[in-house]
Amino acid sequence: MPSDRPMPVTPMPVTDFTPAMQAATGPTASPTSLAMTGLIGKTGSLADTFLPFYTALTKEENVLGFKLTELVRLAVATTTGCEACLAFRNPKAIEQGMNADAPDLFDELDTADFTQRERAAIRYTLAFCTNHHLVDDAMWDELKSVFDDQEIMTLCLYVATFLGTSRLSHAVRLIDAHCTLPGYRLSAVTEAKAAQTFS
Repeated sequence: MPSDRPMPVTPMPVTDFTPAMQAATGPTASPTSLAMTGLIGKTGSLADTFLPFYTALTKEENVLGFKLTELVRLAVATTTGCEACLAFRNPKAIEQGMNADAPDLFDELDTADFTQRERAAIRYTLAFCTNHHLVDDAMWDELKSVFDDQEIMTLCLYVATFLGTSRLSHAVRLIDAHCTLPGYRLSAVTEAKAAQTFS
């Protein structure tokens, strides 16, 4: 949902978008997407480098495939608890067989109806976003058993980039939505410890 708080930086107007910025948004972009692109445009020539990278990484053309990319995006969103990110489901992913309730199944990752690749990618994403020290040799072995190096590094870049831009959109007051940091899994652990301490 759009923020009603003043933004610390005013986005570049759409009329000043460079060709790279226009290509990144397309003719049907939402006001939020246009505003975020306008913010990135304030970096000057860096925008013309970053936006094609971000577009290639987040669109269905990446080597992970669109359904898996969308599952990973939702896994990132569960770690921040962002209502805006969690509310959206890309219709293309649903058409490709993604369960719209997939985030509800992340706590049952090993028994829910996910492929081995999906399990490995979701497990890595949840660990990276909540406590990157959990990314251990066993997790790398799992990733390498189902992904090649190109796919692994694409996954790594996607998770890091989407997590960063998601949090940036809140920091610059582009959107307002409830977010829990550092993540729902760590929050649950903290709350459990607090309950034991004060019971």
